[in-house]
Amino acid sequence: MSETHLCAERMTEVIVSGMEAYIPHSFSQPEHSKPWFNTGCSRATHYKEVAWKRDDQPFRKSPDHAGTPQNDFWSI
Repeated sequence: MSETHLCAERMTEVIVSGMEAYIPHSFSQPEHSKPWFNTGCSRATHYKEVAWKRDDQPFRKSPDHAGTPQNDFWSI
């Protein structure tokens, strides 16, 4: 075996050893990662999603519809 090959093998061993020692094998999330996200926030998120899915919103039908919040934003 050449010296270069032995050096590469040793470097690989060191890198793998470091990875095994410092990179977690599993990821756990704390049970309450967002304590401020309460029932009111959950309800507001639900209502927002329902509003986005409604078909009668003009700015969802056509991006060039005049007077929509989307076009008002881009005319600034």
